[in-house]
Amino acid sequence: MRLPRTLVSTLVLLAACSQADDAPGASGKSVSQWPDPLPAHADDVPFMHKGLIVGSWPPDEEHGFDHEWLDEEGLREVFTMHKASRRSWRGFTSSDAIVPTDSLLTDRRGAMIGYVYSLISRVDESGLFADQPAVLHVSHRGRVRIRIDGRVVVDEPATPDGDWREVRVGVTLTGPYDVVLAKLSRGDDELGASMGLKLRVSAPDGSALPGQDWNTMRPPGIPSDL
Repeated sequence: MRLPRTLVSTLVLLAACSQADDAPGASGKSVSQWPDPLPAHADDVPFMHKGLIVGSWPPDEEHGFDHEWLDEEGLREVFTMHKASRRSWRGFTSSDAIVPTDSLLTDRRGAMIGYVYSLISRVDESGLFADQPAVLHVSHRGRVRIRIDGRVVVDEPATPDGDWREVRVGVTLTGPYDVVLAKLSRGDDELGASMGLKLRVSAPDGSALPGQDWNTMRPPGIPSDL
């Protein structure tokens, strides 16, 4: 059967687009957008200095850390202000690279779990906001799980000695901002020594992304008095 010329042209275009992300190099092998290993970030890469913190909750008796106190994928708060006023979002700005999670949470003792929310924002004068390969740099001490736009990109156990550990992962930024939700814990050997967290986003080579910063907005479910 002979296909119409317009359909043939469309299929050829779709095939070309599907190969664009991993185009073959001179060797004929697929070329990744991220180097291996991923490099450290440059000093001028902005750290997460603005965001929202909510918590804390004791680990769920049945599911532990995996219980969702928020709609983690859709980022909607499950508690009302009437039920749990102390568990409302608190804004922070910091001049230090360490997100002040421990100091802003109401519960200071025992095994606890909390969340940090922020946006990876970008400025693009063209207004097109093409997808941007990037590297997420995460330093943590306690148990940590990080979602970007609802998808889990980092899921790490607590450090056994309580020291800082850095994790790097390749991600793709889309649009003018990407939603970051970090789930953190502390209080015992499994949950870790601290909810201390450091986050940066760099270009694949470790340099600063032009126009990239951290910001906040009001997602559905955040208390109206924030």
